[in-house]
Amino acid sequence: RVKTRLLDVADDRVVFADFGWLNVSIEPTLHVARYTHSAADARNVRLEFDVGSVPQVLCLDRVELLREEASSFHRLPGASAVDDPFQPLGRGVNLDVAPQTDRGDGAAIWFKTQYTAAQMRAIAEAGFESVRVFMHYHADPNHTQRQIDDALAHNLSVVVCMWGRKVWAADPTLGRHEIAQRWRLLAQRWRGYSNRLCFELLNEPEGIGFAPVREGNEAAMSLYSAAYAAVRAEDQHRPVLIGAPGHDDSRFLDPYVTESYLTFRFNDGAGFFNDPNAGAAIHVYAPSSEDSYNFAFWTLSLSSNETLWRDPISAQLEHVAAWRRRFGHNLRVVTTEWGCWQFERRAESGDLARWLDRYIELFKAHEIGSMWYTGIQSNQWAFGIFNTETGWSKVVLDRLTGVRPAHWPSINQVINGEFTSVDHAWHLTTSRVLREGARDGAYSGSSMLRLTVPDLNGATAKLFLQTYDRWGQPLQDVQVQVARAWWPALGCWSDPRLAGSSLGPNPDSNHPEQSGSIEACRAWCTQMANCKAITFEAGRACYRLDRHYDGWYDPTHASMQVSNYFEGSACSPPPPPPPCTDCTDE
Repeated sequence: RVKTRLLDVADDRVVFADFGWLNVSIEPTLHVARYTHSAADARNVRLEFDVGSVPQVLCLDRVELLREEASSFHRLPGASAVDDPFQPLGRGVNLDVAPQTDRGDGAAIWFKTQYTAAQMRAIAEAGFESVRVFMHYHADPNHTQRQIDDALAHNLSVVVCMWGRKVWAADPTLGRHEIAQRWRLLAQRWRGYSNRLCFELLNEPEGIGFAPVREGNEAAMSLYSAAYAAVRAEDQHRPVLIGAPGHDDSRFLDPYVTESYLTFRFNDGAGFFNDPNAGAAIHVYAPSSEDSYNFAFWTLSLSSNETLWRDPISAQLEHVAAWRRRFGHNLRVVTTEWGCWQFERRAESGDLARWLDRYIELFKAHEIGSMWYTGIQSNQWAFGIFNTETGWSKVVLDRLTGVRPAHWPSINQVINGEFTSVDHAWHLTTSRVLREGARDGAYSGSSMLRLTVPDLNGATAKLFLQTYDRWGQPLQDVQVQVARAWWPALGCWSDPRLAGSSLGPNPDSNHPEQSGSIEACRAWCTQMANCKAITFEAGRACYRLDRHYDGWYDPTHASMQVSNYFEGSACSPPPPPPPCTDCTDE
C-alpha cells in the first residue's frame, strides 16, 4: 500500500491535501484523487508517496498532477499546404518537453514535463501558427512523428530541430556521415507531408562542442552542408532552416551561411541563395552578459539609459540586414529562439513589455520570423510563458499573438512522470529502499519505477517530487544543509566599501533557492572555493561573484544588495559536525 500527500516545502507540517492510504494489488490499477486549492498563490510543494515500513515491492508507472478542465474543445481543422512555408514561422513558439521514452541516460527528460497532445492544443488555442520541437540524433522518430501529426492536426506548422552528438566536434568526418544519413532517412520517411513541416538541420553547434572560432565554425558548416545535400537528394521542396555557427549567432551568418560552405547545387546550378524553400535560423538573447548588461539571463531591470539595452538587440538583427546586402539576396531568416527570464516584478514594472516591443519592432523592420523560447517546458522553467495552473503570460501573449485564452487544456505538471529515469526529479528519504527502472511490463510509456521496501523496523520511507534547485535537489534539503554547515563563517562578510565599481562576473548563474535572506545567500556562497562576493535580492536572486566588489549593484534599486567575503584563517569554514550517534539515515 502507499499513502499520498501534498505538502508545503517550507513547512511539511502544512498539508495541502492528504489522500490517505491506497491498497495496491498485483494487477495494474489507476487511482485518481481530487482536491481544491484553498488559495490562488504560487507555492513550493512536495508530492509525497509514503511507502510504509514493512517489506513490499511497488511499481509506479505514471504520475500526473493535473488541473481539472471545465471547458470543452472543438478540434481545429488539419493543416494544409501554404503558399509561403516560412510565413507561419513569424508567429511561433518552442515546445521543449521530454518524450515518453528517452535515450536511457535521462538527459532528455530533466527539467521537463513529458509530451502530450494537449500541449499542441494549448499552443494552437493561444493563437500561435507554428511550433518548434527538438529531436536528438538518437531519438525515436515515432515520438517526433506523433508531435508532427498532433501539430498539423491543430493547424500548426512544425519545425523539427535536431540536437547533434558531442563526438561530432572531435570527429567532424563522423559527424558529416551520421547527420547526412539521419536526415536522409527522415526526409524519406516524411516526404509525403505538406510544406507545413520544416527541418532545422542542427541546433547550436557550440552546444555540442564546436568552438566559435574559424576551425570550429568551418567544421560545423560542413555538417550543415552534408545534411542539406542529404535532404535535397530525397526531397527538393522540403522547407529547411540552416543555422549559423556558435549558438546560431547572427554575427556568423557572414561568411559562413553562404554558398561557399553550403555546396549543394540543383541540376540548373542554383544553390542555397536561390532555393525558395531554404532559410537561415538565428538565436538572439540580448542584452546578455556579453553585452555587459544581462537582461535576458538575469533579473536586471531595464536601465533608463535605453542605449544600454536597445543597442545590443539592434546589433544582433543588423547582422541579418548586412548579410543580405552583401550577398544580394532576401533569404528568409527565422529567429527560432529568443526570450528572457520571466518573473512577476519584470512583468508588472513594464520592463518586459518595453523589451518585447523593441524586438517585435525590429523583427517587422527586417522581415525576420519569430519563435519564442520557450512556450511550454515546466512550471519552474525561467523562460516559460505557460503555466499549467495559471495559463499564458498575458504580457508576452498580447504581443506575440494578441490572443487571451479564457481556458486551456489540462496538462500534467509532474516532471519525469513516466519514470524514464530513476534518479531525475524523484527522491527517497532513505537509501535502504532499493529503486530500479523497469523497462518491461510498463502500461504507460516504456518504463516504471520499482521500489523494494525492506523491513524498516517501524520507520517510514517516502518517495517524493519537490520544487527543485538548479541541480535537481529538493529545495528545503539544500537550505537546511547550508544553514547547518556554514553559518559560523558569516561573520567574515561585509558590505561594499566604495561606490562606482562595475559588477564582477558570476560563474554559476542564479540560485533563487538561497534568496530567502542575505544570510542564506552568504552561507551558500561560503561553500565555494573561490567565493569573493554575492549579489542578493530577497526572494529573487542569489549570485556568487568571482571577485570583490566595492559599490552597490544599482543605486536606484535598493533591494539588490552586494556583499564581500574575506578569506583567511579567521574565516575558514568550520570543521564538519561530529557523526550523528542518535539518528538513522532517514
